[in-house]
Amino acid sequence: MPKPAPMEAIAAAFSTADRDVQLMLMLGALAGLRRCEITCLAAEDCHPDADPPVLHVRNSKGGKDRVVPLHPMLVQMLRGRTGWLFKSPGSRSHLSPASVGVRLVGDQ
Repeated sequence: MPKPAPMEAIAAAFSTADRDVQLMLMLGALAGLRRCEITCLAAEDCHPDADPPVLHVRNSKGGKDRVVPLHPMLVQMLRGRTGWLFKSPGSRSHLSPASVGVRLVGDQ
């Protein structure tokens, strides 16, 4: 069973995070994405101007694609993005799930 973080914890993390980590947090909290799904999102998967706004999640749990409705806050955060949403530094690829986990949890 999923164990979502309390909104107080999400708000505290959001207030001190950079723009990318804020988006990662909101994709998990508002769209229910797992870090492996957050990792490989590209701008072409985001459809903030569709009616209703949606996100195409590729290869989610069970290897199936799914379409997720976008919260208005995510619509605003995703506008104007291009390429991989979370590009690996010095690479043409995206971050790994482990890297996303480290960015979300921080150095503990």
